[in-house]
Amino acid sequence: MHFIAVKKLKNGGTVFELGSKVGAEWIKQSSIQGEFIKNLDTEATIKDRTIQLKVKFVPMYHNKHMEALKRSTITVNGMEDRQVRGVRWLKNLVRWRSGQTVAMLVITLGGVKLMTVEDILRQGILLAGGRYAVEILEPEPWQCAKCQAYGHIVTECKETKDICGNCGGLHQTAECESAEKEEAYRCINCKWVGSNDIKHVVWQRERHIFQRRKERLISNRPEVKYRTPPTNDPDTWRLRDKFDGEKEKRIRRQFEETRKAAEEAGERGRERGKGKEREDMQGKVQEEAAEGS
Repeated sequence: MHFIAVKKLKNGGTVFELGSKVGAEWIKQSSIQGEFIKNLDTEATIKDRTIQLKVKFVPMYHNKHMEALKRSTITVNGMEDRQVRGVRWLKNLVRWRSGQTVAMLVITLGGVKLMTVEDILRQGILLAGGRYAVEILEPEPWQCAKCQAYGHIVTECKETKDICGNCGGLHQTAECESAEKEEAYRCINCKWVGSNDIKHVVWQRERHIFQRRKERLISNRPEVKYRTPPTNDPDTWRLRDKFDGEKEKRIRRQFEETRKAAEEAGERGRERGKGKEREDMQGKVQEEAAEGS
């Protein structure tokens, strides 16, 4: 067994990269872990690498029973308690729209065999009596709920005042009186970078400032571009549609062909309508002429 790389993380943790899978499995054994940790720090622990899965369109009434949902996830999918590390909603509850009924759920798994993850990604996951589509959660930049800036969280924020994510005012987002008034929305982040397009809430993922930071994160974690966690097996090398350049071109080409066909059909329909209108007008003129004679 030998180490080939060591990386220090921002959260204070350390990642050790071993030269083989056998070595990684060996060091995870309880007796070996204890001896290894003694030489690092008495308070150190070894954590399995976790995988975050995004579960699509889960009914939001589960929000009242999140712990029960977690227990159900463990039971019906045949997992162990330690394997389901967490269950949370992708968006903060204050960002849910009025009248919204479904939302994206994030399930964090740890210590789960790769084969199990692949099965879940292909077949979906069972939750409270239903099966839901799943994909690997793409990394997103941290955004502070206090000042709304990217790159840090509330506990690290140096701002003294709260900034609203709706209107940009100096108050907490949850206390905003303009939450339902789209005309009052002002994005503080777009304003800071000098954009003229600021009439939207601060957490919109379609905006350039968010997408640019997200692309930077994905470039450092290329594994999220694949449908399943990539291994030495070529079957795991299939890119997700949005990262498959050739497939994306085909999809765009099909979309353009469909759009063009729809436009042409609409144009033919309008021409037929005009022809029918002309025929009706001519018939009316002939009728009037016949009545006059």
